[in-house]
Amino acid sequence: MVKIEANTDRSFLINGIPYQKGQYEISPLSDETQIKIVRVGSDTVVTKAPLTDWVDAGDSPFADFAAFVLYTEPFFFRSVAGGGGGSVNSVTGDGVSGTATDVILTFPTSNEVDNDSLIPGATTTLALNELGVATSDNATDINTLQTNNTGTNTGDETTFSIQTKRPIKTVEGQSLEGIGDVSIDVGVISFNGRDGVVVSANGDYTTAQVTESTDKNYITDSESTVIGNTSGTNTGDETTLSIQTKRPLKTVNGNSLEGVGNVVISGPALTKVSSYSSAVINNFNTNTLTDVPNMQLTIASNGNYSFVSTINCSNDNNEEVEVTLAITPISSRNITLIDGTIQSLTAGVQFSFVKQLQFDSQKKNQDQTLQRDFIINGLLVGDLIDVQLNTRGDNLDIDNRWLTGFSVS
Repeated sequence: MVKIEANTDRSFLINGIPYQKGQYEISPLSDETQIKIVRVGSDTVVTKAPLTDWVDAGDSPFADFAAFVLYTEPFFFRSVAGGGGGSVNSVTGDGVSGTATDVILTFPTSNEVDNDSLIPGATTTLALNELGVATSDNATDINTLQTNNTGTNTGDETTFSIQTKRPIKTVEGQSLEGIGDVSIDVGVISFNGRDGVVVSANGDYTTAQVTESTDKNYITDSESTVIGNTSGTNTGDETTLSIQTKRPLKTVNGNSLEGVGNVVISGPALTKVSSYSSAVINNFNTNTLTDVPNMQLTIASNGNYSFVSTINCSNDNNEEVEVTLAITPISSRNITLIDGTIQSLTAGVQFSFVKQLQFDSQKKNQDQTLQRDFIINGLLVGDLIDVQLNTRGDNLDIDNRWLTGFSVS
């Protein structure tokens, strides 16, 4: 921002720097977009900036160019009042206007006043006391102007003066002044026993001519691919711990699956015993529980068993048939029956499980399957199990038949 404001009755400020009233003007080239302040009668620019960058003493921008001209009018036309050393009775001469009581002096060029007048850069002291105007503050303002507008960095620099004050070195003997591009050819003094500029397009210099050394070795394109594939999230430098952390494994029955070897999955053992026969038995007839031939099986392991008995048969009459299991124990002992009662067994003496006795309705001269389930607890290796039938005096033809027992331990 460029701030312009009043200072004394003989000077104004631009960004805090005092300038003598009447010695500067708004350039005729100024317009609504660009404001230029120049010395009166010359092209020396004091400052320039877009209209939108100018502000008044209160830091307020100007609405338009006319508002700027109106505000700055007192800065560019200074009034000189009589007093001090005398009085003014008349107003005459070039660059003089106003009245006897309100004299206005305008100095358009340095050639229109003598050496004893207010000229920027003059070496003599301004003597306005001849007009009855005190000169002490004028001398101060002039000294300030001389300090701010002269010196090493003057506003009237030329290309030559700038080059003189700030020379620039050359690059490879080429000047950097002006516009355009500077082409730099860097010569290689020596490379692998060769002199001159390295031109890659010639294919004269390749990695094959550079000897490998520690930490400066080459890799093939395929090796580069391997390195790329083994880098990143799943890096090739994984450890057992890092892999276990990234991909943990559950345990099986409390056993870890980490490491080598075999994990034995222990569980209940299933024991199966069975008997089967397809020998035909015609007219099987009994009034008591009697063993069915070829359906006996031997217990292979100690435990509690479930049995399934299956008999394909045909009855001569419509009658009920009774079926159950019997045990011939390998040893004398007590067992618990299905109803929870305790039964004493004698070694080698058969015992029928009448509390599990089941009935099946037979239809005369019709093929049918007699199938029943049984449970016996506390069996020992070597016990014999038989299927028993009671046909109630009717003839029963028997075909395929089998008995299967299961135990889980």
